Amino acid sequence: MSKKGKKVITITLLGFLYIVSPIDAHAGWQQTLESNFDIAETFDELKDWGANGLYPSGSGDSRAYDPALLPKKIDGSASRWGYWNNKYPTAIVGAINNGPFQTGETVTNGLGANWEYRQTYVIDGVTYIRLQDAIYGQSVGAFQVGHTIRGLASGATATITAWPKIIADHGTNKWRSEGKSLMMNLGDNDNADGAMAGIGAQRLGMFLGDGATGKSGYKKVHVFMMVKFAPTYFGASGNQADIDYVRVFKFVDVCSGFTRIDEFGTPAEQQFIEQTAQTATEYGANCSVVNVNGGGLSNAGRAWYTEIIATATPTPDIVPPSIQTYYGKSRLPMDMFNNDVAYQSRGADFNTIYDTGKAAGEWIGLEIIMDIGTTNASNGSTELFIYDKQGVVRGHFTATGLSKLVYFDHYYNKITLGGNRRTGPSTSNTDGRYWVDDFIVDDARIGLKYFAALAASQGPVDGVAPSVPTGLSVH
Repeated sequence: MSKKGKKVITITLLGFLYIVSPIDAHAGWQQTLESNFDIAETFDELKDWGANGLYPSGSGDSRAYDPALLPKKIDGSASRWGYWNNKYPTAIVGAINNGPFQTGETVTNGLGANWEYRQTYVIDGVTYIRLQDAIYGQSVGAFQVGHTIRGLASGATATITAWPKIIADHGTNKWRSEGKSLMMNLGDNDNADGAMAGIGAQRLGMFLGDGATGKSGYKKVHVFMMVKFAPTYFGASGNQADIDYVRVFKFVDVCSGFTRIDEFGTPAEQQFIEQTAQTATEYGANCSVVNVNGGGLSNAGRAWYTEIIATATPTPDIVPPSIQTYYGKSRLPMDMFNNDVAYQSRGADFNTIYDTGKAAGEWIGLEIIMDIGTTNASNGSTELFIYDKQGVVRGHFTATGLSKLVYFDHYYNKITLGGNRRTGPSTSNTDGRYWVDDFIVDDARIGLKYFAALAASQGPVDGVAPSVPTGLSVH
């Protein structure tokens, strides 16, 4: 992709001189980013997109890759996004009559579809009803906009008016106060019955390779995005010190060796991998999963990013016996604490970026840089930059001498946002959404160049904190 433009900007940030490559400050923002970076997604030039009552919840579900169900550009052509999951079907409804619905009761549309009612959420005056398929896989998509649903035990009724939009103009929850953003909602595997789910995507992924070989894509990849968490995402009060225990929070997967979005390796390589959805379809044999960690008694008031490196490992049971097969075995997490003396000791704790603020509710910039290294050598690396919304670097982590590529000589070529979440119970009934905007992939440093382009296009980002969503209640 071309990185051409018309204007050169030089900025000084934190004492470092940084030359920004040419940009056109008057071009559309999507076009500006595309002229500077290999892959840029502002979501502004995509059609509004939602789940429409569908919830392919695993990589083995063919609907997760169906082009007809994936995000599209405004002109109707395919976007770069090739894979998605949604945790549960959650409908937007009008007033609940004769209510409330009762948790666990069967809900019917009177047309043969029977789902199970789980929970009602009211956010900013909009009522959402979280349902699940009473007999998994048999009722998906049977409820439609306009259907009136009725609880068989309670007698409560409501009319489905819409399904939540995943990519859309999310009001105050979009970066730059214009365009669109991506809304994510991972649910909670440990508190499945109580946690918000289905009001946003669980996963959204793209393929970066050439479709022919796993050694296509990036040996060293830079991944950038702007991120905003709902104010009470990590703790019910929203205060910096209130971070519920986070056991698992898969934030982004950076995987190597794919030949398409849902297939790891070439046909010749396929015979050497374990034929499970996780290895053959989802993560491959060598992958890095960036999680969020922290909270609880031992890490009170802290939330940071951590990397789990999975590398090709011989499977215990070899089938057939004459062929050694491999799967991706995860190592212990590598916490990406700040280790650069230029920044405060907790600079990579993203909840402490804003001295007087909350653990969430503010936009931050995240840049992850990964070098996959070479096979059977400890020469891979990981680097993390955390930016505040003004573009100032607040934390920096770097690690070298990492073994990321064991068997299979591949490059990074698949990135998936989101995944599973497992956390403490106090956040089960809080707003479980977060938003992503300006997702960028490149082969060189992104953040400083990005914020310089942003300043050139619209001036410095307003320092006023985004408004906090109001009126959240759980029934």
